[in-house]
Amino acid sequence: MNKLLKGGTALVSACAVTIATTSAAWAEPEKSDIKVTAFTGSLVTLIERVAVWEGFLEKEGLNASFVEVTNGPAMIASVLGGSADFTATAPIFAWNLYEKGECLSMFGAEIGSFYSFVAGEGVDLPNLDKGFPDSVRDLKGKRIGVVGRGTATEQWASTVLSDAGLDPEKDVTFVATGGMTTALPALENGMVDALFSFPPNENNLEPGTFTVVARLFDSEVPSLANMIQAGPVSTCTFKQEYPETQAAYCRAWHAAYDFTLDPANTKAMEGVVSKIMGVDEAAATDIWETYKGALIGPLWTEETWAAQAKYLPLVDGKPMSPPPFADMIDQSCSGR
Repeated sequence: MNKLLKGGTALVSACAVTIATTSAAWAEPEKSDIKVTAFTGSLVTLIERVAVWEGFLEKEGLNASFVEVTNGPAMIASVLGGSADFTATAPIFAWNLYEKGECLSMFGAEIGSFYSFVAGEGVDLPNLDKGFPDSVRDLKGKRIGVVGRGTATEQWASTVLSDAGLDPEKDVTFVATGGMTTALPALENGMVDALFSFPPNENNLEPGTFTVVARLFDSEVPSLANMIQAGPVSTCTFKQEYPETQAAYCRAWHAAYDFTLDPANTKAMEGVVSKIMGVDEAAATDIWETYKGALIGPLWTEETWAAQAKYLPLVDGKPMSPPPFADMIDQSCSGR
């Protein structure tokens, strides 16, 4: 487990036991019908799916329905615009919104990196066997597909490229390739040379038609080791108007996280993955085994919060200063 988040699982497990034995003491949610925005076909909102599908929100008296979107900006926009009550968002969005005067309430660190650089068939990779950073340097001069220009994925890809000694603005060309249904044809048809790839892309490419340049999770490459790409969030206005609803959602979210990490629930989690990604049982088993290590939460600490500056764009040549921890992190929900 990530050293900056070490001990989080034990803390939240203890919290879950307390919740289980004292649930009768909680006040009723002021708003029982809620909307949760989820990223269609992605593990980014895995815990939100578990909280709904495994009944954790229902146990807290909440009736949740999903708002489906296909990118990170749309997720946070849904909460800011009022079409949803909860979602997950990345610090890259939360910090920039804070600078613009938006008030958000984050109460968990959901998932870290599950990305890889994947090159298409026939792409010259002379240093592949040397591993990182040499293998990533082979991407110099290449076209790299990302979900969209100016997105968090482009920034995270830039972080890795910079760590490998490349200049992301000069040495590569980023191309918006969208989600899996458009990204894979872009790679297969030579529109891009490589993808900043995410599950289940590799599971849907024909063996022998692609090469993994670098896996950017499970500490194989340290560049994104402490990156949190999403955590549950609402607006401060929602929290103020519906404090018991937010507290109930938070309890359910943390209980869902505990459920997800428990090896006894492996089969159930493979079923969740299958349902999210529309893959068969065998593929779901492979995806879960490969990517479950990306769950490096669930608790924010001041150290992990500050560490996110590395994964955001520079401001005047310097790392962005994090918003004050107490201003954005709901400590009562995060177990602190």
